[in-house]
Order: sequence, then C-alpha cells, then structure tokens
Amino acid sequence: MRILLKVVLFILLLPIIYLVVINLLPDEELSAGAKEWLKPEPITVPKDQNSYYLLWGLDAPVGVDMREYGEARVARIGEVEASGAGAASDYMPAGYKESDLIKTKGVMELCSPINELCLERYQRDGMKVLQEGVNPLLLDRYRQLIAQPHYQRVSPHGLYTPIVPLGVLRASHRLHLMALVSRYQQGNRAETLEQLAQLMRFNRMLITKSDILIDRMIALTLLGDTLHTYSQLLESELPSDKLRKEIDEISELNPDETSFESVLRGELRFMANSLDTALKGDDSDFAEMVARGSLPINHNRIINRAYQNHRRVSAMVSSPPSEILQKSAEIRAEVMVDHWGYLRDPLTSFLIDIGSADLSQYILKHKDLNALIRLLKLKAQIKKEGVSKENIDAFIASSPYASAYPDEMAPVRWEPGEQALIFGSAMGEKANKRNRIFFQPD
Repeated sequence: MRILLKVVLFILLLPIIYLVVINLLPDEELSAGAKEWLKPEPITVPKDQNSYYLLWGLDAPVGVDMREYGEARVARIGEVEASGAGAASDYMPAGYKESDLIKTKGVMELCSPINELCLERYQRDGMKVLQEGVNPLLLDRYRQLIAQPHYQRVSPHGLYTPIVPLGVLRASHRLHLMALVSRYQQGNRAETLEQLAQLMRFNRMLITKSDILIDRMIALTLLGDTLHTYSQLLESELPSDKLRKEIDEISELNPDETSFESVLRGELRFMANSLDTALKGDDSDFAEMVARGSLPINHNRIINRAYQNHRRVSAMVSSPPSEILQKSAEIRAEVMVDHWGYLRDPLTSFLIDIGSADLSQYILKHKDLNALIRLLKLKAQIKKEGVSKENIDAFIASSPYASAYPDEMAPVRWEPGEQALIFGSAMGEKANKRNRIFFQPD
C-alpha cells in the first residue's frame, strides 16, 4: 500500500518537478546574426523628401495640411512606443480625434480592372465619383504623395502600433488611375503616360523600401493595379505606338525589388518588439504567468529560430516557384517535428511554430506580378499584330511569353469565354482569379 501511495504521490508531483526542471534550463545566447538583423535601420531620408509622412497624412481631417498631420501622427507613435504604454495609450496626436479622419466611399466599388474591363464604366460614372465628397481632396493629396522622391519608415513597428491608412491609400490610388484613364480618353495621351510612368516609379519604390510584410504586399497590389490600367488603355479607341512602346519597356522586378531580406528583418524586429511588449504588459495574464515562472519562455531561443528560418526563406527568392513551395514545406516540417523542443520548452516551441509561418505565398506574389508584366506585354503584341481570335493560341505558342514564369513552365492560355489571357499560378486557384489580363481581340 505504501509503495502504491509513493507511486501516486510521485505522479502527482511530476508536473511540479517538470516545471522546476525546465525553469532551471537557461535561455540560449542571442546569435550574432540575429543581433545584426535586430538593429534598427538608420534614418537616411530627409523629412521633407520622405513620402512616409505624407502617407500618414492621407486621411488627415478636411482643412488640415496632410504633411503637418502626418508628421504629428508619426511623432505621437514614436512617443507611445518609447514609453512602452502600448494598447493603453491613444496613438492620435493632441488635438485630433479618429472620428475626424477622412473616410472613403464608393471608390473601390465602382469597377476593378483586375476583374473586368472598366473603360465604359469609367466613362459613364468615373467623373461623378472623382467629384464626390472628399474625393477631389484625396486625389490632390495622392498626387502630392507620389511626387515625393523617397520612402523610409521612421516609426517603430510593435504589437499595438497602428498601420498606415491602407484603405485610404488604395482608394486614392484607384481615384488617380480613374483620373488618368479619363484624361487619356479625352486625348491627353502624352501627359497621361508621363504620369503613369511617375506612378510606376513610386509603386516600385514602395516595393523596394517596404520593410514589413503588410506594406510590401500593399505595394505589390498597387503596382498590379497600375499594370492593369495600362491594359485598360490598350482597349481605348486611342491606343498609340507610344503606349505600346512604354509597355514593352516595363521591366520585370529587379533583384532589389524581389529581395525579401529587408522585409524579414523588419518582421524579426516586430516579433522581438511584440514579444517584449506582451511579456511586460501589466494587465496581461500571460505576462504574469511568465513573470512568476509558472509559464516559462525562452525569448532568445524564439528569436534565434525565427532568424534561422527567415534567412532560409530569404534565400528562396531566386528559386523557381515549385522549389519555393518545396523548400518552404521542408522548413515547416522541421519545425513541426521538433518533439524534444516541445517536451523541454512547450510554450517557447509553440511560439517558434507560430513565428515560422509559411511565407512562400508572399514570395510567389512577386513571381506572379512578373507574370502579369509578361501577360501585359503579350497583350500589347497581340493588339499590335492584330491577331484574330482564331490565331491567338498559335501566336501565344510562338511568343517569348508563352510561359508566365521564365524559369518554370506555366502555360499562358487564351480563354474566349472570359475574354482574358490566363495562367495557372503556383499560388493556387484563388490567385488564378487575379492573374489574368482582360482584353477584346480585334
């Protein structure tokens, strides 16, 4: 009976012994590589040339200068992050209320060039939308934004940090594209193409300089919308040799634009910042449990593993799409089979698992944007040569753009029912609905 009681007592004490033992295991040292990636980027862009401030000022209240508000908002974010107050603080600068910020209405619902040919609807309804409510003000602000020569994030990116007004940014971008299409239709072709080229430069600068994932994805989306606008102009009754020439000169994303390292560095800094914030939260049950040792966590081990995985992901960008998917699956599998890690340090291992999310889809979005450029060039060639519907498939087969991916076969096909050039994206069926160029053959 005593032996049985001892066994039962030992079993009951096992969780306590387990917690004591794993609490005695020291955290590892932060690796030299992780320390290097965690260093904040030095601010090198003059404030008066940095579009980051104007981006924050896009939704400034009516009657307020966008730069003045943007600089005040950025300064306030810096103050809150430096204080460590986080969620308990108001990120709005003094004298401003969130309810006063500009809201867009009806812009994104008008017509999406990604989903349909929009020239008729732009002609019928576009001018009305451009003149409604705050839209003229947004259009003017967006033109000021894209005229800026540089972009660099100057605010820290933490767990509770607000993000730039992405909805207003996309709506302003759509308004600008609608205005450009209207001008082109009115015969202002040279001016419109110059402004489209300026917009393209701004879009690509955002891609290169974005240092967090959501900013990079929005920048890619904006460039995609601009490319679709070039496609829409090819459907105009006023297509020109200059338009075709400009499309032919659009280059695919260069290594600086496809590089993912700056984004992954930013995401690692965000992870470390968020983890620190969560652990220091005064009203956090999670933080309290960690502080008293009942929920052990190894901060450095999480960051080191995330750094290792991010480095491997960063090296994928030049690989063909199928290899990217394979390598990403291998990284995820290695994280999932770390059984000893889960036994020794379950919470830390769980957080490592979360921090090792599959990033292949984000890398492939760069590949698909290059594919969109290739489809646009193919459409311009078909239009220029006056290829009939019956001969489009043969023309595609003999074209240098017969594959959407230059390093892996992804056949481009003509879908008469959808009036579109389409390719099968490595990202799957959902992406296939976006990766198409609409057009009406001659």
